[in-house]
Amino acid sequence: MKLKYMGFNKRFIGKNNIETFLNGGVTLKSLFKADALIFMDNESSKVFEWYNKGTSEEEIKVKLIKLNGQKAI
Repeated sequence: MKLKYMGFNKRFIGKNNIETFLNGGVTLKSLFKADALIFMDNESSKVFEWYNKGTSEEEIKVKLIKLNGQKAI
């Protein structure tokens, strides 16, 4: 009997990924659409928490700017 293994979609998420998605007009929903998410830094983990709480992407951008002390994302 042959066993078939199904893979799963894992995604490594870091601050750069999130900034690229937010600036590129792609939704965070598509970034977080995976079977497993592996967060590379605290910022990306926080963004996921905010996203799960229903925070809009515009609000997330503002929060990231405040968190990082940047002028723009």
